[in-house]
Amino acid sequence: MSQTIHLIGICGTAMATLAAMLKRKGFNVRGSDQDVYPPMSDFLAAEGIPTLAGYRPEHISAELELVVVGNAISRGNPELEEVLDRKIRYCSLPEAIREHFLWGARSIVIAGTHGKTTTTSLAGWLLTHGGADPSVLVGGIVRNFGDHGSSYRLGQGRDFVIEGDEYDSAFFDKTAKFLKYLPDVAVINNIEFDHADIYVSSARQSGAASRTSAHRCRQRRRPGADGIGGVARRDVRDLDRCRRPRLAGARSRAHV
Repeated sequence: MSQTIHLIGICGTAMATLAAMLKRKGFNVRGSDQDVYPPMSDFLAAEGIPTLAGYRPEHISAELELVVVGNAISRGNPELEEVLDRKIRYCSLPEAIREHFLWGARSIVIAGTHGKTTTTSLAGWLLTHGGADPSVLVGGIVRNFGDHGSSYRLGQGRDFVIEGDEYDSAFFDKTAKFLKYLPDVAVINNIEFDHADIYVSSARQSGAASRTSAHRCRQRRRPGADGIGGVARRDVRDLDRCRRPRLAGARSRAHV
């Protein structure tokens, strides 16, 4: 019998994409959101995922085995409080992605303040066009994927290309989402001070990026390990403690 998963805050771009990917893996998926409207309501309807309007305790029904809590959800949300009161298993979006898609994959994480969606789309399309048949998760609609464009692709290859969001993970975890993505290849496009509600300074923000690259270095410190692509800046000089990046140029027709 398929596991039933409920997503609180399902109409966010990443949450809706995760819901679609979980459904493709055979789970029973549904979710709720305060404001259900296009384009994500249309996306979820096309994927056959029931979406409940508003947050109500009765949405947390007995058959649920897992609840994914969006990072926009805070204490006091009626559904979240019901989950906590009943001790139903819950997790954040990046934890769900890691658990169901990244273990066993070659994780290619695209991070940076600007250009994440474009770069993720390019990397995903290059691997797809090259025959690697990767899985891809993008924070936007890529016109190359699917019949009418899509924010994800599930392939049979080992590569998983994912957009590494630096914003926080959930009400119970204020660290960056990309810290959960088990990077084998970490690409950092650039770093500029952003998300002042999460990072008190540019040093804290670049520190999160350094932790991602350091995690990758600890896991892959061996001959032939994949390099880290990035743009050198003084506030990310700690990245030089890893191997120097190997950069390659390529042309593509990925449309975002």
